[in-house]
Amino acid sequence: MTAHALKKHRRRVSPGAHKRARASIKGLILTWTDPDPLLESTDAIVAQASHRNPVRRLAAQQIYRDYSQWILAQQAFRWLVRVDVFFDYPKGPRQVETRELEAVTTVQTLNEYCMEQIEDAFRCGNMEHYTHTEFTVECLGDQ
Repeated sequence: MTAHALKKHRRRVSPGAHKRARASIKGLILTWTDPDPLLESTDAIVAQASHRNPVRRLAAQQIYRDYSQWILAQQAFRWLVRVDVFFDYPKGPRQVETRELEAVTTVQTLNEYCMEQIEDAFRCGNMEHYTHTEFTVECLGDQ
């Protein structure tokens, strides 16, 4: 590719893009499943996106795709975090231990803030019947 062609393909970010992105991200809801949340992992978070605002909900996956690197690793936001730990017992109902907290962090470092709640939820169930943990985070805005 020529230098001119490369320039055409490079996406320019306007000065107001981050301001618009912040407005779009406030209310963004990400959900993902982690089979072993206590294990340190550098795997990318594959999340489903939704939005509190019904109009933005239609474009939530696109907002997440466009700004995922910025949301996940670069910019700290205030997040409302819900952690659901699931236990399936053979002769009984499914047990779900839920914990909620608020944290100002990037999504990739969120696990550090959740460790105490996850460990507490693990103590309330039988680890032999643990299946997975689900995270649901909602962006409440800037710090």
